[in-house]
Amino acid sequence: MSLIHCPLNAIDLVRFEYPNPVVIYDDGQEIESVYEEGYVAFYGTIPSKGYKSFEIVDRDLAQAPIDNTLILSKQCLENQFFKIQLDETGCIVSLFDKKRRAKC
Repeated sequence: MSLIHCPLNAIDLVRFEYPNPVVIYDDGQEIESVYEEGYVAFYGTIPSKGYKSFEIVDRDLAQAPIDNTLILSKQCLENQFFKIQLDETGCIVSLFDKKRRAKC
């Protein structure tokens, strides 16, 4: 987490030394940044007479986008974690955990 103080509302270049490439987040949204010769640079908006915090995460540790796809049919619900089989009344007849590769 990095804090930046600014007396006026500003969009300005933020630059700091860091040993690895990073991903910068502003309120949960990734913003464009550049890593070159041990320095990270990005444009940030800092409110007048205030401060702004940015989340800084090593690029190697940054979370991959989450696959939240849900496949639906009358007798099956399936996402990246589970496959659930239903009978004609909607009751669960089978629950398969894809991560563990096992029936529950």
